Amino acid sequence: MSSSDAPPPLYPVGSYVKIHSTSRDDLNGRCGRVEESASGSDGRYRIVVHADPVLTLSLKSERLQPASAVEKAKAAAQYGVFVAKQKFDSPEVTAVRAEASRLLEGLRVKLPRWMSLRTFFMVVVLLLITLVRVIGFMRFLILSGIVYGTVIVAFPDISSSTGSSKERVRKITAMFPTRLRYAIGDATGYRNVSGRVAVGIYAAFVVLSLYVALQPSSPSTPLSNVPAGSPAYSTAPRLDLLAAYKAGFDDATAGLEYETNLPELPEEYDEPAYDGPSHLTPPASKASKFGIGNIMSLLYVGRTIQTLATGPDGRITPANFVFNVRAMQPLSAGLFAMSLYRVVKAVL
Repeated sequence: MSSSDAPPPLYPVGSYVKIHSTSRDDLNGRCGRVEESASGSDGRYRIVVHADPVLTLSLKSERLQPASAVEKAKAAAQYGVFVAKQKFDSPEVTAVRAEASRLLEGLRVKLPRWMSLRTFFMVVVLLLITLVRVIGFMRFLILSGIVYGTVIVAFPDISSSTGSSKERVRKITAMFPTRLRYAIGDATGYRNVSGRVAVGIYAAFVVLSLYVALQPSSPSTPLSNVPAGSPAYSTAPRLDLLAAYKAGFDDATAGLEYETNLPELPEEYDEPAYDGPSHLTPPASKASKFGIGNIMSLLYVGRTIQTLATGPDGRITPANFVFNVRAMQPLSAGLFAMSLYRVVKAVL
């Protein structure tokens, strides 16, 4: 039997298992993450228990069993904390923290003596809250995303540039297309992108985001076809429905004629005489369902499908896709399913 026809491992990489029946009582009952599936004649799995300290074990399938939902959630939380600590202590994040400290120190020196960093950031937060109130949360979120994405792409050059302000801006601008190429390659997997194409994609993203941000939140429906005497133009207060119902009920209970205790309605409430259905306002045209959210969902679905279908050798096959889908984490599978649902709903 060739290696391609070999059955898939019992516990795929990324799954969580519970350890049992070992000679060490401190290991029995603990849960770990499968980092390497069984291979070779020994048939052992490499299990990592993300505790304090981290344990790496080599166990056969007889010592393992699938973890329950609660145990899996607890082990996944421990793994998330472990990954977060690794990210926090990575050279990239360390460089970011050092650069942030340097910028804060430079900002503190430039502030007036009567203003501390805490006061400055309180003022910035108040200004941001005011901006959100003025332009709306979604517009603020879109504009912040544009600024944040641009800074993240250019951050390696921002943090390492030296010289005068003009020289730093010139260097950051010159390296920006190259940084965009790397960012697009890391996000999509397509690395054969030129600098001009990368800048074009970035410009299209910015224009589309600004177009969405500048759209009116609640487009008004024209009332040019509504007659001037209709209630749509009335500024008189509306009659409370509960009060009208009670007045009619009291009239019926007392044996009075209907509408005896109802108040007089103003002339604006009189039904105007319509010659035909020309007064009806046509329904507003439906907006396109493919907004920025659905576009992002489409990109995420395409990227996820490509990642799941790509094997260790770089080839894209349906077998790789099926195997990796089965090994997906519940959170990733749920996010993929939700994005796929949004795309299908927008198309249909």
